[in-house]
Amino acid sequence: MAQRLRVKILKDDHLEDLRKFKVGFERSTPPWFYMLREADVFSKGEKLGPVGARIVAEVFIGMLQGDRQSFLNANPNWRPELANEKGEFNILDLLKFAGVPLSQPPAPPTPPPAP
Repeated sequence: MAQRLRVKILKDDHLEDLRKFKVGFERSTPPWFYMLREADVFSKGEKLGPVGARIVAEVFIGMLQGDRQSFLNANPNWRPELANEKGEFNILDLLKFAGVPLSQPPAPPTPPPAP
């Protein structure tokens, strides 16, 4: 049985300005627009929101599952050897292992001095 996920979604007022287009977007929002609006609402456009991230992840997984030559199909039971004691291994662990320098995000710009 498929697992049901609880995902925070946009509220109607987040899509209210779509009425101005007069094409029904407020009732049937195109996925690309929903994903962009969700990113804007939840993170000021810095990253995907929960629905957009899920869609992108499932597309990548579907592509890997559909490719007979992908590692996912060649060895479906593989688990990372670098997993921690909980058996977890995430993208940050992979980047650290690969030697990617992980710096702190830049500080926000300071406002100009008052005249």
